[in-house]
Amino acid sequence: MAALADPLRKLREGGTVAVPSDELAVRAVRGCLNTRTGGWRASKPADEAAGLLWTLVKFHRSGGSLYGWPWFADEAMRDQLDTLAVVLLGGQSSAAAAWQRVLG
Repeated sequence: MAALADPLRKLREGGTVAVPSDELAVRAVRGCLNTRTGGWRASKPADEAAGLLWTLVKFHRSGGSLYGWPWFADEAMRDQLDTLAVVLLGGQSSAAAAWQRVLG
């Protein structure tokens, strides 16, 4: 979890994107991890924040189908956890790349 602290701090200082608090980020990430293996869970967690992060990571790993976008989630939390999802994926989003090609 410490590896996330620096990128999130830098994003907060930049002030251009919504960034979750450290507490929300830790709660969401922990909820997405399999307690037995330490890997990413295969199924969506029940916790609201963890479930939203899990959905957003799944979306960013996909081809960008809007069917997977969490339309009805709390907007502020969705924006913050969307930033966290992209940070977790090393700044890479195949969904965003696909939409950039379409709209670009």
